[in-house]
Amino acid sequence: MALIEPGGATGWKIKGPGHPMVVDRTYMPMGGSRCCRLVLARRKQKGVGVSEDELLGRIDRLLAAADSDWRRPIVLNRAEDSEVSRRYELIESARLQLGVTLTERPEWTAARSEEIFAVLLLDDGTTSQLVYPLIAAIGRRAVLQKLIATLEDERQDLQLLENAAQAAYWVRCWEPVELRRLRRAAVAAGARTASEVRSYLRSHREPELATTPVGDLWPRFWRACMRIFVACDDLDTRRRIQTAFPLESSCYPVEFAAYVSAATEIANADTANFNRLLEGSTGFGHSI
Repeated sequence: MALIEPGGATGWKIKGPGHPMVVDRTYMPMGGSRCCRLVLARRKQKGVGVSEDELLGRIDRLLAAADSDWRRPIVLNRAEDSEVSRRYELIESARLQLGVTLTERPEWTAARSEEIFAVLLLDDGTTSQLVYPLIAAIGRRAVLQKLIATLEDERQDLQLLENAAQAAYWVRCWEPVELRRLRRAAVAAGARTASEVRSYLRSHREPELATTPVGDLWPRFWRACMRIFVACDDLDTRRRIQTAFPLESSCYPVEFAAYVSAATEIANADTANFNRLLEGSTGFGHSI
């Protein structure tokens, strides 16, 4: 099983089996630094919960099942780093390793999909590292259906609902690896506009590269997210989940009008936090 350590143009590099993974925060790329600040801010506000211990434990068990020689990576931190920061780095490195393992073993990933989905719900890192290999293993539609079922379950912890809503962003963004390669090839061939890229794809894309349609599932997803937005009174949860659903009444059935009205009232009462929702620039799977 390949291991990852910091270094290289992307901020990480791969090592062969049998070597410990050492993660040094000074190597984190710029985008990762911003993500680090955002996640640390949320964890500082909400505190370090039991879910993080459970997340690390589940990741360790999955990696141990995939490779009996797996050992939790050594994380190098500066002396002034806080405990929350150290835990962040530990989770980041472990999730990154799990993502590589799942990508390398799609059949194994499919067989363990329920366990992997449980890890995904515990993870508030909001990255594609677990979502993409799970989609590759069991399908885009199956993953979105699982996320929707979670969002519709009123018994779920609020943090898990947040994580499920945010994971759906990567379902929207996902494309087959070959299609992503073709997009890069289009640019290399001289395509500079969206229409030029589309033209290149039409002439080079095989029918089987089409992404699985999930458009009919998004309205159900939006309704579930709007219900949570209206029902909860946690500002941080509302701020995170507002990006997942549109506010336009035309996106919802008539019988859902009371929720649309309530969500609109909440957003209008706090325009500083919900300006995106009011501007109409939200909703995964929605044409903005």
